[in-house]
Amino acid sequence: MGEGACLLRVPSAAGGGSLPALARVADLLRPLRGLPRPAGARAMSDPQPHSKPPTPKQLRYLRDLAVSRGQSFAYPQTSAEASREIERLKKAKRTPAADRRRERRAVQRDMAEGRGDAAAVRADDVGGYGSGATWK
Repeated sequence: MGEGACLLRVPSAAGGGSLPALARVADLLRPLRGLPRPAGARAMSDPQPHSKPPTPKQLRYLRDLAVSRGQSFAYPQTSAEASREIERLKKAKRTPAADRRRERRAVQRDMAEGRGDAAAVRADDVGGYGSGATWK
């Protein structure tokens, strides 16, 4: 065994030798396998058993706050995360409406003129089809 590894040994019922403690515990629990799970019990693989998804009201409020503050936010996975993000955005300084309007118009103009298309993939950049496609 490696350094720091420890195997706890418990005397066996048969006398003489000994069994690893984990095997002994597994033997004790074996009769419980296959029993139905109690009502409302969750599987052990559920990472957040008490988490609720964010409500539509929270998501609307988050979007409105983000727009009014001129900030973005990560989509919350739980209601608690949404509440924390709402509190963070409420503390942020509000961006003036004129600045938001100016920025929105600039983005619309750039999209209409095709700016930023330098990163787009063009037909002559790729050869082949499907999984055999390669960059030229």
